[in-house]
Amino acid sequence: SDLVAGRAFNAALVGAGVTVSSARVDDRTTGAEFEALRTRADSADVVVVSAFVSPRDYRGTIGAGGGFGEWVEALSADGRPVVVVSFGSPYLLDSFPSVPTYLLAWSGVEVSQRAAARALVGTIPITGRLPIPLPPHHAAGEGIQRPARQVSASFLRSPEPGA
Repeated sequence: SDLVAGRAFNAALVGAGVTVSSARVDDRTTGAEFEALRTRADSADVVVVSAFVSPRDYRGTIGAGGGFGEWVEALSADGRPVVVVSFGSPYLLDSFPSVPTYLLAWSGVEVSQRAAARALVGTIPITGRLPIPLPPHHAAGEGIQRPARQVSASFLRSPEPGA
């Protein structure tokens, strides 16, 4: 329902030289639309799912029509590289537990979107630790440490003043 969800994230990925093809799904998305997206995913090197579901809205499943959680699980089961970035509830992992890469951005605000994109492409380190458990998947304190890698200076500049 957030019309700006993903804009800063996608713009930061594009700014890093990543080719982005995006689509929006919600409660009105049909099974046929999910199937069309699955076909589009066939040509992707990596499928990045940016999920904007608030903790308040999450009720143990993701209710996007046609089965969003099942769609993500099917992509992962097919052996496609899938990364899920949660810009809200950390508990979304329950909806697609087989996804091998799960990044928590905690919030959909623009600064979180840009930080998540920078972390994915390696321009900033990943140093997070879970402040909460995500049973049965992860204990509090788990996380990964990954240093930043060398990238162009243009990507490091924030697109907005004061950001």
